[in-house]
Amino acid sequence: MVQYLKKKWDETAPHIWSMLKQLLVPAILAACYGVWDWSSSGGNFELSKYLKIVMPALFFLMWFVGLYERQKKRSSDSQSFNTLDQKLESLSEAVNKLSPKHSQPTSTPSVTSGLTFSQEMMTEAETVFKSGHHLAALLQAGVAFEQSVRSFAKASSLEEADRMPLLHILKKVDFLLPKGVEGELHALRQVRNQLAHASEKELRQVDQAERILSSYRWAIDTLEDEAHNKALQRTSR
Repeated sequence: MVQYLKKKWDETAPHIWSMLKQLLVPAILAACYGVWDWSSSGGNFELSKYLKIVMPALFFLMWFVGLYERQKKRSSDSQSFNTLDQKLESLSEAVNKLSPKHSQPTSTPSVTSGLTFSQEMMTEAETVFKSGHHLAALLQAGVAFEQSVRSFAKASSLEEADRMPLLHILKKVDFLLPKGVEGELHALRQVRNQLAHASEKELRQVDQAERILSSYRWAIDTLEDEAHNKALQRTSR
């Protein structure tokens, strides 16, 4: 019985404490108002009369606090909704930066030395995508894309690539990429960042999932081809 009561107290005590903290300031204000009203009347102090002054004042103050908290929550919900809208808009804008020419998925990787780790991950992502789990597929494709960028950077003698943020890597290897590729890669990085905070419902509103997946495939194959060519150049010297 004691353990049961202790458990119940542990469950309710935080709520009671939170309620008392909300009540503290209104109670002090109501008590002060009661003292001011009693002292200004000049009569003898009587607890019952004092409480009749304080309790309505306390009720009014708590009603006002309740209105304030509801308005605060409504503003918070509205702000969260606006943030969600901005997030979706940012994702849509990032997707629109991707070139339409990558809308057709690559059937087979162009690297002739076999699948790389990034391409294997990308192939798995495409399988997951076909099963209907679009967000999970795109998140994995984003990881594969990041791994491919890091592999390309290391192949370009940027040894510290494993410890650098993706944006810094892309800025350092921009001049090594074929003309026009760097803009696409930066757009894919933005898409990856937005997808990390998206839900399946949000993704359906964007309605560009297949285009994103195809662009990831194109980017990974392009980067792996470039990394492969750089490796061949080093061995041929």
